[in-house]
Amino acid sequence: MPRISPPPIASFRAYMTTLGEAAAGLRTLDESKLTSDSQKYMQIFRNALQRHSLHTILSTLPTTLPDHDKEIDEALVQYLEHNDARILCLSETPTNNAMWANYAMNATGCVLGFRPTQNSWLDDVKQVRYFDELPVLGSGVDLLLYGHTAEMTQRSMDVLGYSKKAEWGYEKEWRILLWAEEKDDALYSDYLFNVSELESVTFGVRISKITEDAVRVLVAERYLNCQLYRMVVKGGETVRLLA
Repeated sequence: MPRISPPPIASFRAYMTTLGEAAAGLRTLDESKLTSDSQKYMQIFRNALQRHSLHTILSTLPTTLPDHDKEIDEALVQYLEHNDARILCLSETPTNNAMWANYAMNATGCVLGFRPTQNSWLDDVKQVRYFDELPVLGSGVDLLLYGHTAEMTQRSMDVLGYSKKAEWGYEKEWRILLWAEEKDDALYSDYLFNVSELESVTFGVRISKITEDAVRVLVAERYLNCQLYRMVVKGGETVRLLA
């Protein structure tokens, strides 16, 4: 999940100090962008500063908030589920043995290779970034001051949809994040692609003759620009050859 650091739960004192200093004229904030709660607190500070020092006011406030970090994670998950997120996962390599084992039923399937045409659905594909630690979206203070801005929401979706831990880097993954056109209870949606966008099919080393023959018939009937390949074992190495 995207990270806020330091998290809101640990940022309440800094958040209140920021608002108090702004109310006392010690710093400048764009009040038009503040959340309604932040604007309310600013007014409370201004009223209280007429009778007490900023130090006195801050000393009476709690140092932490309830655990809002868990709520943020849950809100992102709910957002994806509510909007029927659809994620298509692709790879830039057709030859990785681990990928064949994990995603092609131990090399008994095949790999489809795509090349985008003009105004293609593939235009929205983005490369997945791999990190030892997921990037920080912002600070808890900024989140408390301004809430979930459109910019932060977009950064959240970019991290959530297009970032993975470095240990998955061998996948060389690209993704397309879409939304279901019609809300339903299905866990996936089918999307059509242009016949000219299928540039290749690569057969796994353990593909059955029945499956290979069925794919060959489909390609011959509809996908005239599609080249067929086969993964074979030569000298202990798995290589991709024309089929």
